Amino acid sequence: MSFPGELTQSAAQRLDGLKESAQSRSASTRSMAQIVLAGDCFDVRDKGMGLFPCVIQDGRFFIKMSRPGNSSLPFAYCQVRNSHVIRVGPRAALADVQRVLEELGSVDGGETVSRVDLAVDFASDESMETRRRRHQFVNARARDSAAGSAGRSSCAACAGLS
Repeated sequence: MSFPGELTQSAAQRLDGLKESAQSRSASTRSMAQIVLAGDCFDVRDKGMGLFPCVIQDGRFFIKMSRPGNSSLPFAYCQVRNSHVIRVGPRAALADVQRVLEELGSVDGGETVSRVDLAVDFASDESMETRRRRHQFVNARARDSAAGSAGRSSCAACAGLS
């Protein structure tokens, strides 16, 4: 999800200092590259990612943030871990990430969901090798032999739903 808004100057300075700690050669200094937000401890990464110079993460979220004053990018781009969504549900997970972001800056407007990855966690006594090809999920960009020969495009919807 991406969130419009802006990182505060004080939060940016604090995160920059923690990022420097994360880049240290000293293990004890690197271990101090953490910030508590909304009651949870986040690791501050030693490097940014692409256009986002600051990255924090914990067991629930992976959050990339833009610099204050950068109006061409969202304030934050957040990935919510599947295990957290399963544990608390999507609405509570959204509320959790919003609480974290409110401690770092101002969120102006609603979130934009850019991608949802469906994950199915299960155990089965049946061998997955015995399943017919049409019952399997396939990559949307792949040329699936079964879908291609039937004249259909290959996509996740081809999991026996078409």
